[in-house]
Amino acid sequence: MRYVNCADYEEWQNMIAFQYLGKIYYRTYKPVLPYAELLIWYGDDYASKLGLQVKEITRLQPP
Repeated sequence: MRYVNCADYEEWQNMIAFQYLGKIYYRTYKPVLPYAELLIWYGDDYASKLGLQVKEITRLQPP
């Protein structure tokens, strides 16, 4: 889809994709502000098939 991009991290996605009656639809599940990027995460397996590097998020622990 022209205006939907792949999210770098799963936590960044604001849309999901689903199939209904043989067609693929996209739906937002978080608020999307004007001019915000539409992002979807297809999963690690699909990302590796696309040649995308799957990254782990390192969370900092508070002192």
